[in-house]
Amino acid sequence: MIMELQNTQNYDQLLDEAIEWISKLNDGILSTEDNQVFIDWVNSSADHRRAYQEMSEVWQLTENVQNISEFRQEAEEALQKEPASESNKVGLMAAVASIVVFVGILFTQFLPSTVSIEERRLTSLIGETKNIKLDDGSKVILNTNTLIEVVFSNKERSLKLIKGEALFEVAHDQKRPFIVDIGNGYVRAIGTAFNIKKEASNTVITVTEGIVKIDKPNSNAESIKAIKNDQVIVGKQANISVRNIDITPSLSWIDLQLTYLDTPIENVLNDLSTYFEVPLSVHDDSLKKLTVNGTLNVDDPEQALSVLLAGFNLKTVKKRDYREVIRQ
Repeated sequence: MIMELQNTQNYDQLLDEAIEWISKLNDGILSTEDNQVFIDWVNSSADHRRAYQEMSEVWQLTENVQNISEFRQEAEEALQKEPASESNKVGLMAAVASIVVFVGILFTQFLPSTVSIEERRLTSLIGETKNIKLDDGSKVILNTNTLIEVVFSNKERSLKLIKGEALFEVAHDQKRPFIVDIGNGYVRAIGTAFNIKKEASNTVITVTEGIVKIDKPNSNAESIKAIKNDQVIVGKQANISVRNIDITPSLSWIDLQLTYLDTPIENVLNDLSTYFEVPLSVHDDSLKKLTVNGTLNVDDPEQALSVLLAGFNLKTVKKRDYREVIRQ
């Protein structure tokens, strides 16, 4: 209850700040530097944007509108007239309407392009896959235990892959690029399809249709382009490598299967860990040299793990916060 009250007080403070900014904007007293401070303020969080939008609407519906000097005199004169005739009523309505229109234009002019028109979080539970359609018509398929933050504006479609894996089928929109922040780079597309998998040490991008561009963070370096059947690996230090492959195994998770070709068993165990509450781990260096070939059906993750372990005569032992894979 105390936390609820605190949150309410914080939001009330944001509403006060929003009114102050709106007042300054309408008085025309903001310098270029002040305007940048305002843009930073309104884009600093979802609550800031919501407070600004709410107070903008309130401003248009209250007497504060009449403080705009260009229309104040006209409005006062209209309000002083006796609306006895139909023509007087029309005049009054026109004056009020002109004020509202002016404010609307002013708010549109100052509203930064990054104010969101869609903001949401896409999540899937452990062991769950999920199909989601975004407001722009794009589709996202989430693999197990995945989290994505979405902020769409009238200038760009921005997403951030926090964890997990997802397949993006991007609706074509030439004016609004589709940008996925992967932490150590950005994946840009207009109308295409690609899969992104966030691993412990790398982020793997697999292009299934069209062309994507990969940009390093805080860099003026030329974008890396990848086309259909290319797989891009982005390391923690934003080092990028591109290879052309058979992408089918990389997308088998959509059918609840994990397909491997000469893959280190440690990588396979990391994949399987995303289907369990308690992760799997291997510490024995001799086991890390083992490679896996074949397909595991993860519609039953425990059965998939049992099949994998049996193939190498391994077992798991429970530790404090993980299960260690060891020899039988």
